Amino acid sequence: MSISAFSRLNILHVCLRWALAILLSCVAISTQAATEFKVTLVLSDDNPIYQRFAKTYQDNLPTTHKLTVIFGADSYLAGAQTADLVVTVGSKAASTLVGRTSKPMLLTMLPSNLYPELASRRTVPSQLSALYVDQPWSRHIELLFAALPQTRKIGILNSSDSGIEPAELRQLVARHGAKLIENFVPDSESLFHALEDTLNHSEVLLATPDNLIYSSSNIRNILMTSYRHQVPLIGLSKGYVNAGALCAVYSSPEALARQAGAMTLAYAQGKHLPPAQFPIEFEVATNIEVARTLGIKLKTVEQLHQQLQRAEGGQ
Repeated sequence: MSISAFSRLNILHVCLRWALAILLSCVAISTQAATEFKVTLVLSDDNPIYQRFAKTYQDNLPTTHKLTVIFGADSYLAGAQTADLVVTVGSKAASTLVGRTSKPMLLTMLPSNLYPELASRRTVPSQLSALYVDQPWSRHIELLFAALPQTRKIGILNSSDSGIEPAELRQLVARHGAKLIENFVPDSESLFHALEDTLNHSEVLLATPDNLIYSSSNIRNILMTSYRHQVPLIGLSKGYVNAGALCAVYSSPEALARQAGAMTLAYAQGKHLPPAQFPIEFEVATNIEVARTLGIKLKTVEQLHQQLQRAEGGQ
């Protein structure tokens, strides 16, 4: 073979190698595009709690998932519906978007009592799921009896805004040999009369997710009234404990974000949204000063947490 012929052959081999490399690159890009899963995360607003959720959620997604974060439910546009899954954070984003997009949705940090009404707006129920921000009632009740095992009379205030099932609570407290003292609050003017009556017949007051009763304008007076009656309040969040509740069980934004990430991965792999669910990870908060003031010998946070885990079949 002549030198010129050899050179032409060598050039041909180089060209073929380049062509093959380009072809493989195109295949890789095409494969990546085919496996890329697009998520639009919509925060209700720029609340630091929602931002903490967003950061942890992003950290828990694989590189094959493309995440777009939108701050503010009103900023979501119809053109953003190229996502495979829309994830909302907070009640406002959920209620704003649930009727605005036909894409599969995961509603996170949503109070469980709001979910049925939002779900009724969707024509395809299987394309909607939720991760609740609140805890199951069984967990609240287990905390109450872990902290106050001698309790026999538990008071609750309930209104049409509560969205709770008193029958479930009655059954849960009955397992511990206790009785539920219920008082219905028809309007805000009746609140403190119902509160006084409930506290007069109860050993502990269990807060409910009710905006009419436990609003930011009412909580201080409710706590002061319960102190006067020497009746501790079991809260719904760490904020309640900081305000003066005896204790509460709650889940951090980071824990909720990790669970939401796992639900997202499950959908990406199987194209089926997991059912709506309560938080798996949880923490316990206590107010030692309140316990001391009320003469309550309270277990440590670690002891209460372990007792709740055992009750749920955990560690």
